[in-house]
Amino acid sequence: TSTVPELEGDDGWLANDPFGSEPADKLVVLQTANDWTTNLGHPGPANAAMGEIFALPTLPNMMARAAQGQQTAQESVAQAEQEINEIFTRWRDEGLIGGGA
Repeated sequence: TSTVPELEGDDGWLANDPFGSEPADKLVVLQTANDWTTNLGHPGPANAAMGEIFALPTLPNMMARAAQGQQTAQESVAQAEQEINEIFTRWRDEGLIGGGA
């Protein structure tokens, strides 16, 4: 059962958006999102480091720097990787997530 039953079904908000989407059914693809999405942290379990990365603008900033020509895509990915590795190291040092060498 859904926690938001208003979204589901042929008459649900995703199939017929009452808030003015054009076309009204543009969100219908989300009805099957549980079938094609995965948890944060996949293929591993969700953890505090992944939560922090998801909450921070690390990934959007990575894409923005490359899209705006501030860095090459490779440079921006490398910077984001460094930021992400620092986050994982901090959580590992606290003993709150596993992994690492």
